[in-house]
Amino acid sequence: MPVPRPTEGARDAAKYVSSLIEDGLSLAAIPFGATVTRAAQSYLERRETQAREILFAAVKEGNIHLLTNPDYEHLIPNIFGYLEAVRRGEYIHNLRILANLFAGELPRPSADPGKVRRAARRLEAMSSEDLNLLYDINAIFVAKSQAKDFDGFHLFVDDRDIVKYRQRDYVSPEQEINSQLADMVSRGLLYIGSNPGAFGGQYYYKTEAFEEIMAAARSIN
Repeated sequence: MPVPRPTEGARDAAKYVSSLIEDGLSLAAIPFGATVTRAAQSYLERRETQAREILFAAVKEGNIHLLTNPDYEHLIPNIFGYLEAVRRGEYIHNLRILANLFAGELPRPSADPGKVRRAARRLEAMSSEDLNLLYDINAIFVAKSQAKDFDGFHLFVDDRDIVKYRQRDYVSPEQEINSQLADMVSRGLLYIGSNPGAFGGQYYYKTEAFEEIMAAARSIN
């Protein structure tokens, strides 16, 4: 089934987006073969329904009535970025973030057509524990940026910052936290930089992708 495109006689934004979502999710449906059990089929059907509801909820909140420009082509790659995550069986919390990113692109006719797909790659299989770490890191960044001794440039976190924020004792080498931080670097959400006030150690700075993900994730916390 082809993805519908706007025509001169059909410029209603809400109707078009609704049609695009419905057709796209139909394409994302997983074909059920003889080897799929009834329980598995029921589970997959529930996931598809849930994915549709998540996206519709985000679109509704995104004020799609703001769409007046007839050029909606940027929606197509963004919606398929979401659908690819649905096919993979992505975690629901990650689908909510992607849906919010998609909804955030709606009011902008010149929106980035690859934004949702790139975010989907960064979020792939990210657990709720990893997402909680992102929330903690963001809270630390906010607190440090408001501190009187902040120099305006070196906004970073390290494993000790996270342990302190979680109000527990530091246990060297904090393997779990450092493994999660390394994973965030590999996803392009953080990068390693220096700390001019210390010698050695690993210090993590946020990327633009981190800001995008956190902006979409705040409403699902």
